[in-house]
Amino acid sequence: MIANDYIRGMKQTTATEASTGETPPFGRMLKDWRKLRHASQLGLAMTAGTTQRHLSFLESGRARPSREMVLRLGSALDAPLREQNSLLMAAGYAPVFRERQLSDPELREVFDGLKLMLHQFEPCPAIAVDHCWNLILSNEVAMRFFGEFVHIDEIWHRISPDQPRNILRLMFHPEGLRPYMRNWETVARTTLDRARRELAGAIENDELAAIIGEISSYELFPTGWQLPDWEKPAPPVLPIEFEKDGVKLSFYNLIATFGTPQDVTLQELYVETFMPVDQATQDYVEKLASKVPVAAA
Repeated sequence: MIANDYIRGMKQTTATEASTGETPPFGRMLKDWRKLRHASQLGLAMTAGTTQRHLSFLESGRARPSREMVLRLGSALDAPLREQNSLLMAAGYAPVFRERQLSDPELREVFDGLKLMLHQFEPCPAIAVDHCWNLILSNEVAMRFFGEFVHIDEIWHRISPDQPRNILRLMFHPEGLRPYMRNWETVARTTLDRARRELAGAIENDELAAIIGEISSYELFPTGWQLPDWEKPAPPVLPIEFEKDGVKLSFYNLIATFGTPQDVTLQELYVETFMPVDQATQDYVEKLASKVPVAAA
């Protein structure tokens, strides 16, 4: 997590850095981001509309970037908005991209639109999670569906008594959905690798790191999973299979994000939908949806 290591030490002055010969925080962050993206100085400079010489000076601390240059470099590196804010702060500028709760009045329309979108996915179960996989919203079919396998309120109280309702905990905990997933190892390994990739993508996310550490300590967690499988590419579609009392249900996981967010919260929001693979599963979720009251106009 690139931002963690630098922002905490940013109270050092430029004069102190110069006297000790240390590279300023922005230069170190920029260089690490470039390496993370496997970009050369020349390639990044061309994408950001500057020169290799200037970029080299920025990384070494011999030049100070303008606010516009920081934003151009952050965009060229495809850095998350949270990390672009960190780059700005490291260079001595105020953050540009706001982070607000979905309950914020300015995001009210987005929140209402998100609820409507989840409702429109019915009869398919659909949820919205944040960058820590905390459950933000769900349609009613999703809660009914999870409730077919576990007592939903009871299990949340057991696995997340003093914490937000977290989908990773729900999936990995031995008393959660794990016993009912026919292909649990495939789903869990792919999901864990995805979470680790998000963590390694330089997002400042101590909360997600703690959750990954927690689920890694769960009973029966495979020893070989302690290290991520970086060589294995993520599958184009993730099949998810459930079974209870002889009833088998098959889905594939569809993930959607906001395409051009200008808010940290929105960029870190994921909508996950469970799409039926076969007619039996389609019939099952339609039956669940038929129990859901029609939303008021």
